Amino acid sequence: MHDHTCPRARAHRQTHEPKQDKPRHGFLYRWFWANSFVAGFFALLWLLLRSGTKPSRFAYPCQQAAISAATLAFGAPVIGAIVAARRGIAAGLRRPGGIAIAAFGMALTAGMWGYFAQADGYTGPVMNPPLGMRSTVFRVTDCPVAPIDDRFVGVDNLITLMGREGTKFYQSATESLTSGPTGILAADDTIVVKINYQWPERGGTNTDVLRGVIWRIVNHPDGFTGEVVVCENSQFNSINGFNRTSNNAEARGQSPHDVVVDMAALGYNVSHYDWTVRRYTSVTEYSAGNMTDGYIVYGYDGALHGRVSYPKFRTDFGTYISLKYGIWDVGTSTYDRDHLKFVNMPTLKSHHATYGATACVKHYMGVVSGELNTNSHSAIGYGILGAQLGEIQPADLNILDAVWINANPYDGPWTTYGGATRRDMLLASTDPVAIDLWAVKYILIPAFIERGYSPPWPYPSADPDIPTSSFRTYLDRSMNYILAAGYFATNDLGQIDLLEWDGLGDFDTDSDVDIDDYTAFASCYSGPFNPHPAGCEPGDFDGDGDVDCGDWDAFQVVWTGPGTVPPLPQCSGVIIPRPMADSAIDIAGTVRPCVTDEDCVVGLSADSEMACIPAPFDGGGPPTCYVKRNKYLSIDANPNSAGDDTARRVQLSTGETLGWVGPPQQMDIAGPETSPQWLSHLSDTAHYMDWTTVGTVHLGDCEISPGMTYEIQAIVSGSDEADEASYSQALVLGTVASYGDVVGGTVGTPPDTNRNFKDISAVVQGFQSTQSEPKVWLDLQGGTETPEVPDFSDISFSDINAAVAGFQGAVYPYAAPCDCPGQTCP
Repeated sequence: MHDHTCPRARAHRQTHEPKQDKPRHGFLYRWFWANSFVAGFFALLWLLLRSGTKPSRFAYPCQQAAISAATLAFGAPVIGAIVAARRGIAAGLRRPGGIAIAAFGMALTAGMWGYFAQADGYTGPVMNPPLGMRSTVFRVTDCPVAPIDDRFVGVDNLITLMGREGTKFYQSATESLTSGPTGILAADDTIVVKINYQWPERGGTNTDVLRGVIWRIVNHPDGFTGEVVVCENSQFNSINGFNRTSNNAEARGQSPHDVVVDMAALGYNVSHYDWTVRRYTSVTEYSAGNMTDGYIVYGYDGALHGRVSYPKFRTDFGTYISLKYGIWDVGTSTYDRDHLKFVNMPTLKSHHATYGATACVKHYMGVVSGELNTNSHSAIGYGILGAQLGEIQPADLNILDAVWINANPYDGPWTTYGGATRRDMLLASTDPVAIDLWAVKYILIPAFIERGYSPPWPYPSADPDIPTSSFRTYLDRSMNYILAAGYFATNDLGQIDLLEWDGLGDFDTDSDVDIDDYTAFASCYSGPFNPHPAGCEPGDFDGDGDVDCGDWDAFQVVWTGPGTVPPLPQCSGVIIPRPMADSAIDIAGTVRPCVTDEDCVVGLSADSEMACIPAPFDGGGPPTCYVKRNKYLSIDANPNSAGDDTARRVQLSTGETLGWVGPPQQMDIAGPETSPQWLSHLSDTAHYMDWTTVGTVHLGDCEISPGMTYEIQAIVSGSDEADEASYSQALVLGTVASYGDVVGGTVGTPPDTNRNFKDISAVVQGFQSTQSEPKVWLDLQGGTETPEVPDFSDISFSDINAAVAGFQGAVYPYAAPCDCPGQTCP
């Protein structure tokens, strides 16, 4: 039967129930729950203190453990209490006091949300890389798998590539392929080599690469009398005296300690120093009379949300080093900064825990102290590592280890043996920002895709093309502080020159290409379409199975000497056919060289008004300039291709082919131009002609979108269109980022990335035929049937409407080529 006893009577009756019906909780039960709540409370407190205003730190294992503990202790009871008290809460909200409490809670929540949101604001310096300055990234590919004794061929090839291009590894009065007066490392320098040893397996710097670098240092041509000290601050992980059993090497047992011991056994001053054990020790400089090893810690910087720090320490050989001021001479009480050099050796990898990607800049987290109230890890996002570089100066050389990388956007920085991806590459640069940007864009992101991951990338994002991604945020802000300190760095791909070598031409793998390699090449010559003998792969530059005059042409490029390369009789007088590339034009419709800073803004970044591009394929003349426009690519025929019928293939910078530059049409509207305006749409088939007969051609179509980068390559008539070797060097052109951005601050000036009334006014003037701007730049829309394709007719209301829509914040509706009519998205 149903019990209809009223609640009060039931409560009264329950107080008289037998005691044995109550649940019995013993000591262990009460101890467990009490300590669970205590543990949960402290876990929550620790979580809040450690994570601060950086919720992304919750991804760290220690933070996640704290979240689990706090959730276990508080989560279930709180939820249960809310469910059980829902009637009481509802009733309480009907009372004035309950409403006041609820309002206070909402205000508190909003305030906390505002605090955390405001904490992400950036108040540091905002600077741009100087115009006309350039950075060089050196890359060697196909590094041999195994080391050769103490050598690592990839390191040797990298040093050769640098030397061949004028960046000498050795500082010496003797000029050679790898040495010269402006070289990096002198024979009597003290050299700090910063590795990554925080993580085991593939997460740390490759010790084969480390051995190869130290081997080259101690084999200085002037005789090495200096000192090498391998350093690391693993933050919170023990590095076991640099002597773990699970290392990043072909022989996995080879630790950094083993490398150091082996080099020291040869009589060189090589040691290692663990900064980790000093991260809690705050000291002052040697000049202040403090000889204790530890960290110099600056005052709190509100813009950085942290405190800059750097180590000072005494090596095993008695050398006192301040990473900022140099080598301290106890006898003279002076610093020597010139003889202290810093070689930064990080590993390229995904950093899903917090910052998207790790390379050279992020590697400095192993230089600063994360303790002593520095808040260093959270402050990375505000540029603290760049500020530190501004204090101690950037590394003399960054060598980025990309032999094994972490190519999983959902993983990292710990990289297991099974989770790593082999790339067999090494990169070097004196610009840590440039090398990071280039490596993430062209090595890490493509590896993500190759492994089956596709964008959008998970938070924290490593996407280098999104300025607000986690990776770009810390990289760009770090660059600001580096620039503010007077050092050059760039985050503009247009200011970065890539120089690379895959080791081809070096038959004896001694990392030069000399007379011995010439002899081997000559014996391997097989002629076109004749398979080369076994062992001649280093001479087959184009990978077509033969060694012919085309390969000889490439062999001469990688020649290192000494002296000039002797002639090859089989190729004397042979002209190697090369397709001619096209160049670009500026707003005036003429090609002009980039000589001064005023000529153009270097690069293809979204906010650049103009861009510099490489010289034409035949190498004639300096780079040229062009003004980036909204929905057009302006292509000028290479004058050296006069009389040749060529076609122009159009691809996205990602490699996706869009089509060909179609037959040119003359624009039938009048404007300020004094010469005919030739325009073209994309074509599905190649259109061969002598393009010098029409000159400048403006390419506009649905797939030519704002904020995109394109590559245009020429191919000579009669060539095999399926053979990539038949195409010229790519001409890289870009469009401005914002749809409807056609002019700058005044009519007739280049786009400035701002969409305002000036853009609308320019299009209206084009409609009225009173504008000073070539009308081709203003033709944003086509007719009613195909509005996505510029119709090359007079400026109409459709174009004005497009400019107004851009001013209102509209985006181009066909941003992806597959969005265009007739295309299919994958």
